[in-house]
Amino acid sequence: MSEHHVVISADTHCGADLWDYKEYLPSKYHEDFDVWAKAIKEGERRTAEAFKDAERSPLNVGVDGDPAVDGNRNY
Repeated sequence: MSEHHVVISADTHCGADLWDYKEYLPSKYHEDFDVWAKAIKEGERRTAEAFKDAERSPLNVGVDGDPAVDGNRNY
C-alpha cells in the first residue's frame, strides 16, 4: 500500500495549521476552501477581539492552551 491518506477525527481535533490541509484537496475545491478558511480565520479574530480583556478565553483550550493555566476546560 503506497497511498497516503489524511484522517481527521469526527470531533475535529487535528493539529496542522488550517491552511496546510488545502494541499490535500483536489484543486477543484481550492477556491471553496479559501472562502471557508478565510471565514474561519475571521471568526477566530473576532472571538479573540471579543475576549481580549477576559481572564479566560475559549481560545485557551486544546493545543493552543496552557495546561497549567487552562487545566479546567469545563467552562
